[in-house]
Amino acid sequence: MFLGYLAFATKDYAQGNKYLREAYDINPYSVTVVKYYLTGLIAASLSPDGTPNIDVVEQVAGLLKQNEKLFEPGDTWLAACQKILEAGKQ
Repeated sequence: MFLGYLAFATKDYAQGNKYLREAYDINPYSVTVVKYYLTGLIAASLSPDGTPNIDVVEQVAGLLKQNEKLFEPGDTWLAACQKILEAGKQ
């Protein structure tokens, strides 16, 4: 996950998502890993003008739905992510 974070810090989104996907593949039951992976996908999906890639939005929505059972009820990150996804679908 740290390598993914560093790649994102240098705006190497493809490499960052590669590392975050590897972390997710290793430990898909970690809330922290899921948060970093989905955040990375969302960040990388935005075009320079801030318009989201609808295919990535749908991918993130599916992964979020698949993993929402890992989150505590009322988790603020989950609620914020769902709000971002809803805005991206419009």
